[in-house]
Amino acid sequence: MRRILTLALTLTMAQAAMAQATIDRVVAVVNKRVITQSEWDEQARYEALVNGTAPETVQFTKESLERLVDLQLMREQLEYVRFEALTPEQQAEQVKAVRQQVAPNASDEQWRALLARYKLSEDEFATRVAAQVDVMRFVDLRFRPSVHVDTEKVEKYYAESLVPELMKKGSAKEQVPPLNEVEPKIRAILSEQQLNDMLKQWLTGLRAQGRIKLMATAKAPTGD
Repeated sequence: MRRILTLALTLTMAQAAMAQATIDRVVAVVNKRVITQSEWDEQARYEALVNGTAPETVQFTKESLERLVDLQLMREQLEYVRFEALTPEQQAEQVKAVRQQVAPNASDEQWRALLARYKLSEDEFATRVAAQVDVMRFVDLRFRPSVHVDTEKVEKYYAESLVPELMKKGSAKEQVPPLNEVEPKIRAILSEQQLNDMLKQWLTGLRAQGRIKLMATAKAPTGD
């Protein structure tokens, strides 16, 4: 009887392992590092949560997989950069801040219920936030010092983008704030644009130098 029970347990464990292997099929390889289906699923659900997309309409698109590839490329580069790790208290503050953005004033019970809708645990959410924060810190460390927005670009954005946009929305010319009032915001916008352009160019270079293979391109919505 014991042998039968042992065999049954072994078969059950083998079936569970096969099921897990199916779930975790390889969807991409980035410089010998495998990205699995479950990683793609979790990242897509996390993105949907922070972007306010309904969980039943989560799309596992080629673009979302490409973003996961970019994330892996950046994580690889983190190994070559030394910066002070966040303390547990700082990590908790970051998680709290993102949670507040996603679900302002939600109780702990409401928050757990929201995570459950996206099939995410609190630990999985915290891990994704930590990874995102690390990447953002790395990008700031590497590229922010090179960002420069001169006065000419600020004036051009004000005259050719901001003013026409405000007037299009119904503001009279005299209601448009003067340049000196909005200059800090314009500089912030242009700085982020420049930072994003530098990051895209850098990632393009990493892709060209690396070995990347996509095994999947899209997957149907998860449903509920």
